Amino acid sequence: MKDATVTIAAGHDGLHSNNAEDVNLGNLYVGQAQLTAQVGDDGIHASNALIVNTGEITITQSTEAMEGKNHSHHGRQLESCSQ
Repeated sequence: MKDATVTIAAGHDGLHSNNAEDVNLGNLYVGQAQLTAQVGDDGIHASNALIVNTGEITITQSTEAMEGKNHSHHGRQLESCSQ
């Protein structure tokens, strides 16, 4: 997701990337984006790499704000309220 403004309300994960056949896939990139999420589980979930590069991420409700096997965060603003 790049250069986007997104609002998500979901019963499970807000953004989710997964690949059961190849563990090197399941990557998620969020760049220069504004994301607001109110979710029942993970705000952002990547089964492999989660890369966040600048932007604003607000997760108002979640079990886990961000989940990923590998995390990389650069110049972003994060507000979260995880249970």
